[in-house]
Amino acid sequence: MIYSFKGHIPVIHESSFVHPLAAVTGNVIIGKNCYIGPGAAIRGDWGEIILEDGVNVQENCTVHMFPGKSIVLKESAHVGHGAIIHGANLGRNCLIGMNSVIMDDAEIGDECIVGAMSFVKAEEKFPKRKLIVGNPAKAIKDISDEMIVLLSTDCGVNFNQVYYRTGNSLATGPTQTTPFIPDSTQWATANILLNSYMAFQYVQVKIVNVTDGGNNLYIDNINIGDVPTGISDLNSTKANWLNVFPNPASDIINIATSTPLKSLKLYNVTGGQAIKNSITGHDNKIQLSTNELANGI
Repeated sequence: MIYSFKGHIPVIHESSFVHPLAAVTGNVIIGKNCYIGPGAAIRGDWGEIILEDGVNVQENCTVHMFPGKSIVLKESAHVGHGAIIHGANLGRNCLIGMNSVIMDDAEIGDECIVGAMSFVKAEEKFPKRKLIVGNPAKAIKDISDEMIVLLSTDCGVNFNQVYYRTGNSLATGPTQTTPFIPDSTQWATANILLNSYMAFQYVQVKIVNVTDGGNNLYIDNINIGDVPTGISDLNSTKANWLNVFPNPASDIINIATSTPLKSLKLYNVTGGQAIKNSITGHDNKIQLSTNELANGI
């Protein structure tokens, strides 16, 4: 329900959803594409509450403040079930865990995660991208993203790490608040030398993305082949190579090889065969739909 209070009527963008069992009262401004769940109470009776675009306030949450205060839940902030935000400000894309309490004049930075049932004391201030837990709550680590490349020569029994990148070194575009698909200028190139693995007949490659903040990681143009070391190698017509071109905007993977393919076999990380395709015409360029893959592949 929407309630006026002392002449203040909540202003709610038409694209936002407020459940009929929620209560939004007084001096409250709700931006675009917000969600207010059943049982939530957003009380702008003695101060001002601003929910920027994309804010999510789930079931049975309370947002309130002391008289005369103005608070902001910034773009895409997420308040989990039963949490209480009392006079605190939330940064962009932050996540407040279930049944947590954030007290007056506290500042939660952009992209922070507050663990479930945490208690953030009044006037506490946390910079961006921190994992915050406990009672009283403390920042226990930075929130980061990692990309790891691992190789195995024994069908996945053991893996060796050959590449590691983390944090800002992975970013190829500005901070986003909506799903991000990179354009042609927002790609980075990394080269991994595999000379020490050339003697092995089979090498399994595993690329791992670890994200604390739910960021997107796109991988494109995976090229595996001989490394030219001189003029004779560059002129050789016998070089073997494999190119894989995932398309982040579709469900298609393009695969090209130096020689025509008779069949394609795809294995999961445990060495089990996930898919087998016969190639008509023995082409050296094929397309594979990810919809054909089992969950978890």
